[in-house]
Amino acid sequence: MEKMNALANTNQLIIYLIDPVHNYISSRDIWTIPLNILTIGSYIKAAFNDKINVKMFKFPDEFFKAINNESPNIVAVSNYIWNYELSTYLLRYSKKIDPKIVTAMGGPNVNQTQEWMSSFLRDSYCDFYISGSGEYPFKCLVDCVINNRKPIENDGIQGCWQLDGHTKNAFYTPTRYTIEDLDDIPSPFKNTMVDEFFQKGLMPMIETLRGCPFRCTYCNWGDATQKKIHTYSIKRVKEDIDYCRNYSKDERLMIDDANFGLFADRDLVIAKYIKELRTEYNWPGKLILTWGQSKSDTGLQIAKTLKDLCMMTQSSQSMDSEVLKNIKRHNITKNDWKKTLDYCKKHKIETYAELMVPLPGETLSSYINAVRFFFEQGVDFINTNPLMLLKGAEMNTVHERNKFKMKTKWRLLENCYGIYDKHPVIEYQEMVVETNTFSYDDYLFCRILSWLIQMSWNLKRHDLIFRLVHLMGINPVDFFTYIIQNAFGIVKDVFDSFLKDAKDELFDTKEDLMLNYSSPNQMEFLKNGGFRKLNTHYSSLVSIQYHNEFIDYYESIAHKLIEDFKIKKDCKDLIHECRIFMEERFLTNIDLENIEQGKIINKKIRLRYDFLNMAKLDKEYFCKNNQSENILYHFYIEEEQKSGLLTHLKSFSGMTREYQLRKLQEPYHGIHKKHLLFNVKQI
Repeated sequence: MEKMNALANTNQLIIYLIDPVHNYISSRDIWTIPLNILTIGSYIKAAFNDKINVKMFKFPDEFFKAINNESPNIVAVSNYIWNYELSTYLLRYSKKIDPKIVTAMGGPNVNQTQEWMSSFLRDSYCDFYISGSGEYPFKCLVDCVINNRKPIENDGIQGCWQLDGHTKNAFYTPTRYTIEDLDDIPSPFKNTMVDEFFQKGLMPMIETLRGCPFRCTYCNWGDATQKKIHTYSIKRVKEDIDYCRNYSKDERLMIDDANFGLFADRDLVIAKYIKELRTEYNWPGKLILTWGQSKSDTGLQIAKTLKDLCMMTQSSQSMDSEVLKNIKRHNITKNDWKKTLDYCKKHKIETYAELMVPLPGETLSSYINAVRFFFEQGVDFINTNPLMLLKGAEMNTVHERNKFKMKTKWRLLENCYGIYDKHPVIEYQEMVVETNTFSYDDYLFCRILSWLIQMSWNLKRHDLIFRLVHLMGINPVDFFTYIIQNAFGIVKDVFDSFLKDAKDELFDTKEDLMLNYSSPNQMEFLKNGGFRKLNTHYSSLVSIQYHNEFIDYYESIAHKLIEDFKIKKDCKDLIHECRIFMEERFLTNIDLENIEQGKIINKKIRLRYDFLNMAKLDKEYFCKNNQSENILYHFYIEEEQKSGLLTHLKSFSGMTREYQLRKLQEPYHGIHKKHLLFNVKQI
């Protein structure tokens, strides 16, 4: 192959590794260090020493500047749903600079079939596609280039897809070696390769192991790794965490494991070490991780250890046995859920439940029942993700699509777009909006229900009133349903606007979506933060414009439900005081403006009910007449909270206020949710 004759005239082979993100919007988004290319770069640098010169990039503009100044021998990019179009464009641009550049891609966002790979490799300017963990296959590729060997004559490059030079069909060469001891990969922290990315302020990220033993049909994580788990040593993990603490500029730490807590004894040691760092150095301020499906007793100890840094997450996706069978997922039982939640309540650990709609076989009724169960158990954070079809996932096959009559539409990915060399590049996702058991109207209902739960319950903007009606025998999901079905006035206008946006953001085809957003006017609209996740956008809209209106509406609906459910005791005063407490507790946009102006915010109000100890508000308590505790509440902002808010807002300076608040209220990666509430104490 002529493309393998790409040796430089210099003594070193120049290699560009890119894990690109779109930074078209001029704000610091949730960007992590490129751990994937850092470990690959570290591995091949140790293998070839001075024979190679490795340069790594996160931002496209830095890559363009470098390649226009110096043509490399190899360009390799990552492939995820959020950067697929950008990565393929970078390869195309590389070939435009010099057709002899060897190009490679790796990542899970791919269908590893001969038919798909043949089409992809013919059309994408990609010479080699690396399957699974990339360190060893990429080393084999670099070795071929250095030694000018044609891979087709060497039975192909291990771990790579490539085209047969004669048939133009793709073939895959299995790897004959697997890195089982991950410590064999030199640490990109210890050798300081990561430093340039820490200096840019990117979030630290580590992995403690690789692999996922599960085969959920909607996910491509397990297929992209391998069923067998390989680990780093505890010593290595601690050293990498230490380096992040010493040199990162971000308070957050991400652990990029598929199932943290699955290896309970090992992960407990890691958790205790992180907790020690938090106690001694006040770092990390927040831990981002993906918990394993099962929760052993040791796993619960891990949650207890990390309770000040993250919530205990259980991603059930569905609570229906037939749905779980359809997606090849095994959840913990409801009894185990209750056991877990009892433990978390006892130890004051925040809990997080996750669902996905519309999964194959799910109905609106079965989904509502799952939400009802989580409310009944007092889960603190209930999140619903809309189902998307990922490349490489079993669900994204003709068989699965036809079996469950899945209908899909295409949606833009927030902040995943840009203009490069005068060409618009846009990322997208294919969303399931209907199945043979879940209608499009059901899907739209769940969109608005999911938003209200996120804003009012998860962010604790209005959760107290839902907790009160729950004590009266009304499950919060029924309260939310009533709110949606009986909306009027400004609240109905907001709901109608939400549903219109939910429909308008969907396109029948990928081509329709790209054509719509590729115009100069639309790209300028996107640059100013125009496209947004609806949940966070409407939460920020309520913060700015309709804070009091929604609380008024919730109070009125609570009174109406009490009448409809024929609750005999008069609870009007209790509900009204609950409304007052909620109104004062959540930070509004005006409060944030005062904080930015350096004003000290202290508020004091007198109420008759003890809203700081909701456990006391049982049926006996709220039904007593003539309550007269006369409690004085003090609402205030702590310095750590103030600092966190100002830092976060500054990260998105130059953007609209709505955009800033949208990012502030990101449910997963945003600021710690406790910072969105006033601290409250009784005097």
